[in-house]
Amino acid sequence: MAGDEAAARPAPAAVPARRSSLAGYVQEHDDLAEASNAVADMVQAGDLDAAEQAAHDLLARFPDVHDGYDRLGMVCDARGGHRQAAEYYCNAR
Repeated sequence: MAGDEAAARPAPAAVPARRSSLAGYVQEHDDLAEASNAVADMVQAGDLDAAEQAAHDLLARFPDVHDGYDRLGMVCDARGGHRQAAEYYCNAR
């Protein structure tokens, strides 16, 4: 019976080997945070053309993360384009 119980239990999940890319993962997230914050700083400083370009760059570099859309929304809000900003914010979800 003990053998039956052991057979019925799922095999333990393989523990993935520690990624050699862990440093890359951490660096990528630090880069994301730094780039995203830089766009927000540009918007706050009123450098909207540079902020828009940087937000597009952010979106190109990190397409699976919402930050690029969020920052484009910030740019549009700062320019008074609230409808366009709302569309970008909706994409940020």
